[in-house]
Amino acid sequence: MIFSKCADDLQELSLHYKLDGHSRKAREYQLASSELRTLDFMPPDPSQLDQVGVRVRDHIAEWMAFEEIDELQEYRDKRPYMSSLTEIAKVGPKTAKSMHDEFGAETIEDVKSLDDEDKLEEVSGIGPATATTIRRSIAQK
Repeated sequence: MIFSKCADDLQELSLHYKLDGHSRKAREYQLASSELRTLDFMPPDPSQLDQVGVRVRDHIAEWMAFEEIDELQEYRDKRPYMSSLTEIAKVGPKTAKSMHDEFGAETIEDVKSLDDEDKLEEVSGIGPATATTIRRSIAQK
């Protein structure tokens, strides 16, 4: 389904909002992403999506017209590491930012290198249990 990519983009946008402290907005985009994943078809007019707010509908309409969302691209330019690092289990936007800011990590390979150098648990917010989950997640990729 082509709109699963739109759902992925809305989910990624929610991560950036969360990191910026806009938890309500982040939740709205996360819910919209989940809603899109349940649809059998995408209505031609996003205003026909009952469970999606106006702000999100505008981004969906933009995505439908251009297959991208300008605001998301701005965030990707600002935080190129976010999409890759948050694919790892137990790595949310704050941990991804810490990994990047503290050790320059931008990719899953960078996080693997941190682990190989025994620096993974030096990242703010990562203790032994979280490090174990991260290691397992990386091993599965």
